[in-house]
Amino acid sequence: MLRVLVAYAVAGVGVIAFTFSGRSAIPRWEVVLPVAGIAWLVIGTLVRAGLRGIAAGYPEPTVWPENSTEAELSGVPRLPA
Repeated sequence: MLRVLVAYAVAGVGVIAFTFSGRSAIPRWEVVLPVAGIAWLVIGTLVRAGLRGIAAGYPEPTVWPENSTEAELSGVPRLPA
């Protein structure tokens, strides 16, 4: 998910740079749209992450296993003997 956000931000920066390069017919006032998109992306990401940073897209567990063996093998099926 983070890759998509970064790609969108880079594309927005590219549109802004192209608009100000003088080679485009895009009116300069339209730079407001990619700037607003990047701002929405940053604010949305911070709110979604709870203003604590992105934790790899996984929610934090509410119950921790008693020992490290349970933590490493939780969700892994046991092999037949």
